[in-house]
Amino acid sequence: EMIPSDWKVSAPSAQTKPELAIDGKLNTFWHSAYKVEGGKVVSHDMNPFDFIITFPEETEFSGIRYYPRDESQSSAGIFKIVSLYVSDDGENFYPAVEDFTFSYGGLTTKDQRRTPCEMVMSTNIKAKAVKLVIVDSMSNYAVASEIRVLKPVLYKQTVGVSEYRDN
Repeated sequence: EMIPSDWKVSAPSAQTKPELAIDGKLNTFWHSAYKVEGGKVVSHDMNPFDFIITFPEETEFSGIRYYPRDESQSSAGIFKIVSLYVSDDGENFYPAVEDFTFSYGGLTTKDQRRTPCEMVMSTNIKAKAVKLVIVDSMSNYAVASEIRVLKPVLYKQTVGVSEYRDN
């Protein structure tokens, strides 16, 4: 896993700072936006949610690891289906993995909250930015304790975004 401090992160829907999902701490989290009145949630943003990590320079990686939050009893926000996009300029994104379904290894809410899930690609990609699109999630929120970028796998080929897109 890689967690450098010079990465930039953004999420258009954010109740808590998106940087909290790449800070290396499992007890902090990014949460999609919602509005509370009188102690009750009265509205919230709806899927899909974008989460973008921009590297200071092109960076090789092999996939993404997602850690759902584990500090409460709520399963709201656990990612179910995500798509991964890559960019060689930080602005134009191309599909790398579409509609990937996370498998949690447990059927209970308690297991799902605490099970990290990975999306590993068949090749390493060298990109300037990655965008995770949360297509579907529990209760139509998005919550991440950590979204980690996986180091390149030594035995796999590395391709740039344009080569990956063309193939």
